[in-house]
Amino acid sequence: MFAYAVEVDLLFRSPCRGIKLPRLDPRPRQVLNSFQVAAVAEAMPRQHLPMVWIGATTGLRFSEVATLRVQNFDPLIGSHSVTPTVTKDGQRGAILDPPKSAASRRTPANPRFIIEILTERLAAHDINANDEDTFLFTSPDGGLIRYANWRNRVWLPSCKRADWHWLS
Repeated sequence: MFAYAVEVDLLFRSPCRGIKLPRLDPRPRQVLNSFQVAAVAEAMPRQHLPMVWIGATTGLRFSEVATLRVQNFDPLIGSHSVTPTVTKDGQRGAILDPPKSAASRRTPANPRFIIEILTERLAAHDINANDEDTFLFTSPDGGLIRYANWRNRVWLPSCKRADWHWLS
């Protein structure tokens, strides 16, 4: 803020010049073992089940799973490509952005059971290869899934049902 004020000539010099902030130690991440993933997935509403398994088996971030489209999923090869991600737009909305780096554009392989779950999901919603821009997962209103909503409405209640309270 002060740097901007200096840049637009509101201030001659920043009062924060030369101040070094202390390093913050990152919070440790909770990594689930296979039993914990299975317990949470079992407690998950059926329509969100593939999201958990895709994230757990391929290492995709929530923002990558939430933006998978029909065109990204290849059941014959058993993979899906990662292209856009969902981010906040500053107005409390969700938008699509390109991945953060070239390394984020990848095509992880899916285990057979995920291919079967996704194929069943597409068939149940009467979605086929011609619906290439259709998202595999959507919010109740059909839009992009927002992380905060999904975490509060789906993830945390599922963790509680699975008796994994520490996952919040």
